[in-house]
Amino acid sequence: MQNQRLSSFLYLVLAATVGAVVMMMNMSFVNGDLPVHCLYNTTLGVWEFSLTAQNMNANDVIAQCDLRSKINPVSTMMISLQMPDIAVDQKGNKGFWTLVYDQGFEVVIGENKYWAFFNFTTAGKDPQGNDVIVSHCDRTFVGWYHENKVRAQKWGCYIAKKASKLQLGTQEPQVFTHSALPPLKVDGMVFKNDMTMIEELNQMHARGEISWKAKPMTEWENQPMESIIRKLGKRTEAFRLKHRREHSQFIRQRFGEDITKRALMQLKKMDISKVANNATFSYLQDVARYGVKGFPTSFDWRNVGGQNFVSPVRNQGQCGSCYSFATTAMMEARKRIFSNNIDQPVYSPENIISCSIYSQGCDGGFAYLVSKYGEDFGIVAESCDPYVGFVTQCKPNNNCPVRQFWTDYKYTGGFYGAVDENNMMLDILVNGPLAVSMEVYNDLFSYHSGIYRHVSSSKFSAPVPNPFELTNHVVLIVGWGEENSQKYWIVKNSWGTGFGMQGYFWIAKGVDECAIESENGSAIPVNV
Repeated sequence: MQNQRLSSFLYLVLAATVGAVVMMMNMSFVNGDLPVHCLYNTTLGVWEFSLTAQNMNANDVIAQCDLRSKINPVSTMMISLQMPDIAVDQKGNKGFWTLVYDQGFEVVIGENKYWAFFNFTTAGKDPQGNDVIVSHCDRTFVGWYHENKVRAQKWGCYIAKKASKLQLGTQEPQVFTHSALPPLKVDGMVFKNDMTMIEELNQMHARGEISWKAKPMTEWENQPMESIIRKLGKRTEAFRLKHRREHSQFIRQRFGEDITKRALMQLKKMDISKVANNATFSYLQDVARYGVKGFPTSFDWRNVGGQNFVSPVRNQGQCGSCYSFATTAMMEARKRIFSNNIDQPVYSPENIISCSIYSQGCDGGFAYLVSKYGEDFGIVAESCDPYVGFVTQCKPNNNCPVRQFWTDYKYTGGFYGAVDENNMMLDILVNGPLAVSMEVYNDLFSYHSGIYRHVSSSKFSAPVPNPFELTNHVVLIVGWGEENSQKYWIVKNSWGTGFGMQGYFWIAKGVDECAIESENGSAIPVNV
């Protein structure tokens, strides 16, 4: 009888999603900080969640539910993940789901939230001696679930498998195989500013070929190359970034109009006189009245009504903690905005890299998952857990009793792939500066001023060596502007004030330059 009910459920949800799967089966999307790589189209379908009892607290889960732990499920549930962000359980209850880059997915349905990373294994070495990674996109590692509320108290563990494959038995395992990135051979190497490249960039600017000027990053000169590499974000393979772009393009083409309409409808339902402490009321009034045409040409949270709501520029040092710095900088600014600048906190990136179960320390993470950590565990002050630039033993909660909690964490647009220029601007006006991911190339190190766009190596008189390959960096957008009819974002970096314009740079807006309009993370403070 149970199998009969399961088969009926599978038939109904597969019929509902088969058209979406057929549309997408010839397309590759999406994109990581674990070596796993799973795509949107392989995630769609019916999943079987095997759950432990929901009788643990957060500390129990951390201790007992490691990614590869053996768990003892006491119940199962079936959930269908449908386009674009709809989750349906076996009782017909509807909820929400989103992919997080190519790493895992989160489901919110009923009274609980469920998060897990996709599963992967290694399969020996390739001819070059690099690990061969096999991503098993039809199953997860052990994940965590808890009540759908801030500072959840009731937790459990679960593991998920693609039930449609398990039951119907007609599909091959959904796997993606690739070679891990080889280690960079930089022992003994130091950073040297490429003065030839800088000179050529400035010549291009003088000829009107590019809209930005270059300068040497003097603070980095002669620093160990290994420490420089970590500043740039997570090294990543080109296929991941390619799939992220393709996924965003697909979602925009397929759902972009509906996403924009939904965002504008939500705005009209708000009491905008109370949004962002009334600092942006007139701007939001125009957007509510005129739609996307109502956005101001320029806006900067460093000067709204004569007030600066953005915390000072910091330096992440040699740890790959940009995701932690950018997200805490977003939170610092939003706390200022929501309190009318009465509260001016500086939060601890160290606590995130050392304590978060959703991130990988100095090896990368995501603004979305830092914001999730803020809802589940809270964010502590810098003074409680000062930054040292490497992972330390996580301090017990009683060492940092005062925590700021966060909620409504999300991608702008609502789910992964739904990010675009308009919903980014709207979120910035409503909530404050926004943490975003972007691709970093070696010409950005030499940025001085102007509107940055990456200059391909082919534009130079000789090939420009790039020992860093592609990296996925996280920064903070504080506003936007326009110069000589060119639109730009105003971006706060975490490389100290010696970079760019006192730690800031402008980057082309509205064209997804360096994928800056593809992935982000938003959240708002609780109890302000």
